[in-house]
Amino acid sequence: MPSESKILLKRVGVELAIGLVLIGLLSYHLYFRFRSKPTTVQLTDPQVQREIKGNSGKVLLIGLDGATWDVIFPLIGQGRMPNLEALLEHGARGVLQSVPPLISPAIWTSLATGQPREVHGITNFLTKQPFSYREVPMASVYRRAPALWNIAAGQGKKVAVVNWNAAFPAEALPGGVFVAEGISPERIKFSYIQPAAWVDKVLSLTLLRDLELEAKLSRWDHPVPAKAYDLDRLVATISREILLDERPDLMMVYFQHIDVISHGFWKYRWPLGLEYRYPLEPGEPERFGDVVESYYQFTDRLVGELVRAAAGYTVFVVSDHGFGPTYPPQNIFIALDHLLERLGFLAYEGATCEEMVAGLIREGVLRKPEIKTAGIFYLCQDLEPLARAQGLKAVAGELMRRGMLDREKLEPAAEKLAGLTERLARGHFREKVNWRSTQVFNIEDFHDPVQGLYLNLQGREPEGVVPEDKYDGFRKEVCRALKRLRTENGLPVFVRAEPNSRKRKLPVGQEDPPDILVQFNREVLGREFIERGRGDQDPIPLAAILWSYSDVSGDHQPRGIWLVSGPATAGFEPLDARLFDVAPTVLWFLGFPVAADMPGQVLTEAFAPEARARPVRYVESWTPLAPARVEGEAPGLSEETKERLKALGYIQK
Repeated sequence: MPSESKILLKRVGVELAIGLVLIGLLSYHLYFRFRSKPTTVQLTDPQVQREIKGNSGKVLLIGLDGATWDVIFPLIGQGRMPNLEALLEHGARGVLQSVPPLISPAIWTSLATGQPREVHGITNFLTKQPFSYREVPMASVYRRAPALWNIAAGQGKKVAVVNWNAAFPAEALPGGVFVAEGISPERIKFSYIQPAAWVDKVLSLTLLRDLELEAKLSRWDHPVPAKAYDLDRLVATISREILLDERPDLMMVYFQHIDVISHGFWKYRWPLGLEYRYPLEPGEPERFGDVVESYYQFTDRLVGELVRAAAGYTVFVVSDHGFGPTYPPQNIFIALDHLLERLGFLAYEGATCEEMVAGLIREGVLRKPEIKTAGIFYLCQDLEPLARAQGLKAVAGELMRRGMLDREKLEPAAEKLAGLTERLARGHFREKVNWRSTQVFNIEDFHDPVQGLYLNLQGREPEGVVPEDKYDGFRKEVCRALKRLRTENGLPVFVRAEPNSRKRKLPVGQEDPPDILVQFNREVLGREFIERGRGDQDPIPLAAILWSYSDVSGDHQPRGIWLVSGPATAGFEPLDARLFDVAPTVLWFLGFPVAADMPGQVLTEAFAPEARARPVRYVESWTPLAPARVEGEAPGLSEETKERLKALGYIQK
């Protein structure tokens, strides 16, 4: 019996060893095979040049921001998106797996360059301007990697780009047309359109109309879908004209407004769920319940216009991410500037509600609230909606109800209470920073888990107060203060707080990365207080440093869409892809070598056998071979852009 046990154990051991070897081989095949460095060629190789110049393929690449199969497939099933349905019948499609954080400018630039954000440099919606407190949109001037349009135009292909996300200002493409992001009827001018001859052409165009959507716009009577309609039909009209007039080898078009519509109107179509429940006004679901799906249908008709104008083209359709509902805690973020204020590192102009209430208590106008710990903060939270909705009378009534205000003191204190009410009505957050009393500040980058802090440094910032010779020591001091923060049950508030090793004390060029990198510990959500140290007698209410874009009911999800359709593609072939696979596939299809430093792979499986047989060639990198530098100033952050980003939940202030 013992010998049989030994034999059995040996057999199990051998089988286990064989199994581990097989698993190792499979893992190598799936995960490491594509990571080995491919054999590269020289761009000047005559064979490579013959393949580029002899390739007659044409590509129309359409970007639909925020599009998801979760909405598209049911509409196709109902016969309501016939143009995408027709593309699917003659091509391959699948989920496009995006890369968090789901920040649109970073993702669309990765789709255009084939590179991760750390390489191409477009990492967020906004960035800090050097030697200034200004925030500006991240655009082409910050891009460090060549885009598809740079590569193709540099090798003699005719290229056109219309409205691509984060692509501003318009770039001069030899023999091509470039219409920068943000084109609108009011912005038809040279900085948005190159060459200059196309400015007059665009001004003379008659915009496409969609009578079906226009009828619904009248019923909805809402400015967001109305403006989206005007901007997207302008993009489609320009793109169709370029396709018909220029017949470019590569055409790239971006439509933004499925994303915009989904952010604001998701709750009207899908208002209930296990984790979330949105408050809706009477009649709103009936009025707005079809906005999201109707806008998908309208976008489908725009896609149809472009496809009909692009006869013979291979059509790619991609989204940067998918969409779904948002609800706490995923839509709750830390307001770093308000934490810095509580820690004494940042100061705002004007008094807070808490400061005003504390002053009225000191003057004897009000009595202290009954709640001892952070009672004034929670009092202000309760008073804020009353001040907004009903004004002074409601605020005074609530203070009397709580026993904090005597009726006989109401009239003599009316002016001060009116000031308190006016402050409450403006909300918890203040915008104007007192720079002369501020040492550390943050910019609007909360969508990235790793956020940045800047020192208000003398000689670098306009009103800097931190001495330059104290730079390194003070950075470490701030990091230590942040690392000490704990919730009442001992959870650290930050999982990361450290000096940024990439930061130079003085900025070089247009880039100005933060001095300190921090990462908020989202496990603390649901706690009540933050303590600066053991036994803190005045803990910070967690609610005082958090904010939520509660008016935004839909938000980004990682699973976007992609499809490729045309005579050279495989028919209705399901094939999931990664964000980084799009650019290499477009390059290969147009006859170009793929860059060995691109992390994606060519989706040859999406194409018919004849096309699939073409070899995939590689160059070391396209960065030294194609112009990537876009000259010019970063675009300013207009009030219109700022309000749009706030409405979408992309920035807080």
